Amino acid sequence: MDSTQVIEETRDLATLARMAYKAGQESADKVTRQMVKGWIAARDGKTIGGLGLFKWNNEFTLDYLFDTSGGSCSITSQKLILVAIDYIRRRGGKRVYFIKGPENYQFFIDKMGFRHIPLNRLPKDYFYYTRDTCSKCKYYKKTCVPYALEKTL
Repeated sequence: MDSTQVIEETRDLATLARMAYKAGQESADKVTRQMVKGWIAARDGKTIGGLGLFKWNNEFTLDYLFDTSGGSCSITSQKLILVAIDYIRRRGGKRVYFIKGPENYQFFIDKMGFRHIPLNRLPKDYFYYTRDTCSKCKYYKKTCVPYALEKTL
């Protein structure tokens, strides 16, 4: 049996958001508003990960990163992020933003070339959305303090 991993674009962004939610991501309400592209990672015909790309006032952000095979620091997650970064570059994007929790944000700095920035340096609408969404979460500032990350392309 071939266990090759395949990453492909998905047009079913609502399903991507629901899968991310089931894997532990926040609510899926952004999907109809700002998600412009999505990718799914599959192995042996089974979805094992995904990533959504959002656009806020001509700035790109990554969200809905999930990986059921190894967490958000896995090879699968890295491949999904690289596919999205390639897409952004081909569209003339100059940077990409990403929000991560405290448990693994350092990985994205050390291995993926992101840098930590203050939350208020995020694209304006994304900052307000993130601030409002996070502040309603029962874990906010208890066990989760979101980190804003930026990567210049």
